[in-house]
Amino acid sequence: MLQKKLLNLRYRQYLYCVCGISTMAVASIHMSWSSTFLPQLRSDHSPIGVKLDTIQSSTIVSIGGVGGTLSCITTMWIIDYFGRKGVLIAAGSCNLISWILMYFANGIEVLCASRVLGGIALALSLTCGTIYLGEVSHNDNRGRLNFLMTILRVFGSDIGFVVGPYVSFKTFALLSACASVISLICTCIIPESPYYLIKKGKKEKAKKIVQKLANDASDESTLEKELEDISSSVERDMKNKGTIYELLTNKIYRKPLFIHICLKMVFICCGNIVIKSYMQTIIKATGSSMSSNTASVIFGIISFVSALASGQLVDRFGRRPLLMVSSLLCSIGMFCLGLYFYLQDATSYNVDVISWLPVTSLMLFQVFVAIGIISIHSVVASELYPMNIKAVAVSAVAFLAQAAAIAIQFSFEPLSEILGEYTCLWFFSFCCLLGFFFGLFILPETKGKSFDEIQMILNRGKSERIVHNKNQEAGKF
Repeated sequence: MLQKKLLNLRYRQYLYCVCGISTMAVASIHMSWSSTFLPQLRSDHSPIGVKLDTIQSSTIVSIGGVGGTLSCITTMWIIDYFGRKGVLIAAGSCNLISWILMYFANGIEVLCASRVLGGIALALSLTCGTIYLGEVSHNDNRGRLNFLMTILRVFGSDIGFVVGPYVSFKTFALLSACASVISLICTCIIPESPYYLIKKGKKEKAKKIVQKLANDASDESTLEKELEDISSSVERDMKNKGTIYELLTNKIYRKPLFIHICLKMVFICCGNIVIKSYMQTIIKATGSSMSSNTASVIFGIISFVSALASGQLVDRFGRRPLLMVSSLLCSIGMFCLGLYFYLQDATSYNVDVISWLPVTSLMLFQVFVAIGIISIHSVVASELYPMNIKAVAVSAVAFLAQAAAIAIQFSFEPLSEILGEYTCLWFFSFCCLLGFFFGLFILPETKGKSFDEIQMILNRGKSERIVHNKNQEAGKF
């Protein structure tokens, strides 16, 4: 009885998926370590022996996006050439090398190389991990595994907040390198995707893996049916392979592409990536009575708990209401934080009476950015496109988003010194407010709708025009 229950759990499927996305979780640490260690790198006792200035620290923070941008250009081709497992191993290797370089860094050049490799590892593991998870999981548990991927990514990105304040720069790099070794070993034990094997004509190997994923619990007829479904899907995708030219010129993709780009820009411009990179620097600049280390730990915990809640809220309340509430409250949080900086730096107002405002605003922002803006843009993106164009569209928008992220991360510190922190924070507040109006007037509600229903909503105007034109033509006779 117990053995039968274990077989029905398909534990191998969960094991392989977790091992496959473990590199993504460890690579996500690159998103937040700068928050803790950037103040140290800018001090006279810099752990790399070189005191960074404003431009150098901005370069360190933003240059990881260069690696991500390069990966966005090549990922979809190398995934089909080297396979899902091969690319995940390559991502794990890049991640390990990046932490080794960080440990031995003795200047800005080596640290920049570490950040670029970390950006490549994160982009490769995120894109390839998403595809691998979708291809080895069954329909009935794919949603749970996708949610697990989101949780692991948030967990990885919060490590810098929670662990960083209590260890040295080199110890943090060493711990991250050890975690990278473990994730690399885990990646080496996973099987290749059956979709990729069938695409390469290796049907017998694919059959063995499909049987293994089902814990050997499926009978021969079930296995043959599943293999036939995979073969049909691969054949259909290869016949209707989308291209960037088709994405940009075909009218049916214009509205989903516009919606996807807007959601992605709200995510990039809401301030989340800047807060993750500069959180301790911002806390210190406010003169808050709470130490930046304590605030960092609280911030990380709140971020993780909010991510846990987001999986339930997205399907319970719908995409539009959640984006609207999230964007509006994030806008309020960024506005209040900007207001504090304005009162502190541009007026003679005694900000001691509102010393609680900066941390409160940041926590408000972090709770609602996690449950709405962060989760909505990825959920809706997966629902907008047909299968044949989805990979191309996601890669193209990711490339645009990476370029925007580089610009925002690099310019934050210099612009804060020139225009004041409040100007940058009010810009983030304005972008969040635009996200609210986007959800109110443009974003379609996709909760509980099938792909065909979503496509009908997106192309409703075109369909009505086609019917109208046909009626006009019929009236001529």
